[in-house]
Amino acid sequence: FTALWAHDHDAERQLTIDLVDRLLARWRAHQGMHVYHYAAYEITALKRLTACHGVREVELDQLLRGERFVDLYAVVRRGLRISKESYSIKKLEAFYWAGERSRDAEVADAMASVVAYERWLVDSGDDVLDQIEAYNRDDVVSTRDLHDWLEQRRAELEDAFGAQPRPDEALSEPDRPLSDQELAELDLAARLREAGEPLLADLVQWHRREERPAWWEYFRVRDLLVEELADDGSTLGPLSEPYDVGKEKRSTLWRYDFPPQDTRVRVGQTVDDLYTGEGAGTVTKLDPAAGYVVVKRKAEPRRTRGFGPPGPIGTTVLRQSIATTGEELLRGEAGLGVALLRRHVPADLTRRPGETAKQATVRVGRSLRDEVLAVQGPPGSGKSTVGAELIRALLD
Repeated sequence: FTALWAHDHDAERQLTIDLVDRLLARWRAHQGMHVYHYAAYEITALKRLTACHGVREVELDQLLRGERFVDLYAVVRRGLRISKESYSIKKLEAFYWAGERSRDAEVADAMASVVAYERWLVDSGDDVLDQIEAYNRDDVVSTRDLHDWLEQRRAELEDAFGAQPRPDEALSEPDRPLSDQELAELDLAARLREAGEPLLADLVQWHRREERPAWWEYFRVRDLLVEELADDGSTLGPLSEPYDVGKEKRSTLWRYDFPPQDTRVRVGQTVDDLYTGEGAGTVTKLDPAAGYVVVKRKAEPRRTRGFGPPGPIGTTVLRQSIATTGEELLRGEAGLGVALLRRHVPADLTRRPGETAKQATVRVGRSLRDEVLAVQGPPGSGKSTVGAELIRALLD
């Protein structure tokens, strides 16, 4: 057991770097390495930390793609039935753990460790950190012993019924080769930083970084058990057989029933079939309390266990546009993207008396000379309409 502590933002950033680097070093030394954990918290925390600090996101993505993380909670849920009211690791310990947690310890569970740390921030007593460390050490030792116990149960099964196949796994390399496109982006970002353009350098791979959490979520929900779908806010399920409830232009409306549940799925959102990963249609009606959803699609639907979020939207054109702007800047050309970065905007953006925002935008837009007018606003605020009016005014 090794304790890693971070008590401020910068230290937390360095801890995140050190931890991911340590995992990669182990993987390079031992291709069959796995990281065992119980439930999703640790992986969720790693994703949050790498995104928050903008470090080691690519390396964490390699670990996830290489399926290095093994959730023993999923193994237990799918392989064992126990005489306890829950599958929490504290309940499960009664079956396998020779160790014993102190009943009198102040830090006896996760919430108590949070409260204790808040107290340490005020009192700065070293004994508080020692108690938190002891609690976490117990968790690590318990998880290791759970793994060993599960292997023993597996050996018993093989003694009784013969060899049992393990999941197919090709030993993957810890350093996945980057694509030509990624290498080109990294080269462009490095040249922009050397040229004193850190903002544009960060933008070069911004979309790729932003897509990773969406892809992680996309693949996470596809590993859920059917009975877990109702408790996972990103999904809808388990679903009934679809039945036809009407037409909308050339599409058919299909209704699915499901147990009442909380969900982040919304009307107007496209959803994917969790079974195939293919698009399942667009949600036109949804009542999570009554337990039904209506989706619109042209093709005949198939029976599915549930709906999940689609992958992130395509960003190829956006990434190419940023790369074009970067190359223009390095060549000394004055494209529109460069003008926006240089803030070459009209000097007077003040609305005149009695002038609406739309009228002001058209007036200023007609007077642009090697400048950029950036218009921002929420959906439905009229950006497209005023843009069309400005185009018509310029054509006239």
